[in-house]
Amino acid sequence: MQRQAYHYLSSALDAFCDDKLPTIQTDFDLPFVAPPTAMGFSRVAGERSFDTNARLRQFLGRTWPGMSPAERREAVYYYVRDWGGVKGHLDETLPSYADRTEVEIVTHSELDGVASWSKVLSFRMRSSYAILDARVAAALNAIQVVYGSGLTYRFPKLPSKSSKVVPFDELLDDTFPDVPRIGRTGLYLSYCDLLQRAFERYQNRHSSGLHWHAVETALFFHSPQLMACAVDHPNWQRITQKV
Repeated sequence: MQRQAYHYLSSALDAFCDDKLPTIQTDFDLPFVAPPTAMGFSRVAGERSFDTNARLRQFLGRTWPGMSPAERREAVYYYVRDWGGVKGHLDETLPSYADRTEVEIVTHSELDGVASWSKVLSFRMRSSYAILDARVAAALNAIQVVYGSGLTYRFPKLPSKSSKVVPFDELLDDTFPDVPRIGRTGLYLSYCDLLQRAFERYQNRHSSGLHWHAVETALFFHSPQLMACAVDHPNWQRITQKV
């Protein structure tokens, strides 16, 4: 089932990328929360929000190896709580994302706290990891409806307080209770591979100057629109069991 699920998701993701990646640099307009001055990162005058955020992640990854333990913890707190807006963690949880290795974080966490630790991994090793949170998970369900033939495989529901994601997830529960769910074990690494491969295919078609994280950013940014479009789409009631 996992292979079928990712084959179907890949097809929908390709269509989504063709539609949204060409303009993501100008579409993306979310506010930028600047890091503490001591980190040494500053925004360039006139720089687009997308480019500032992409450059910040690259900057943190480049400077991470030379950071002291205290500086690493400060970077984690900033990127998760301030930049990422995740406020619900106890003080003893976040430092572990600075102290543990990338492999330890992925293998010991399953999906618990993924919205936080994937943010940290996305800059600690940006070549391999991307952010996965409730908005992105909801978008991966929505693109099956908007860019595929219907909700065929349910991406796991992740904890959220979003006024848009929570109702959408509840509606999925009510409307599609029997749709097969993609297993949580190993899902994060499969998710990163899914996005990387989708971006490689996009590059072969368009040869853009983007980094593969642009797929994650586009899913996150367009998630509210995707959820709204999915509910109103003719494919909303169509469940395709064979792809």
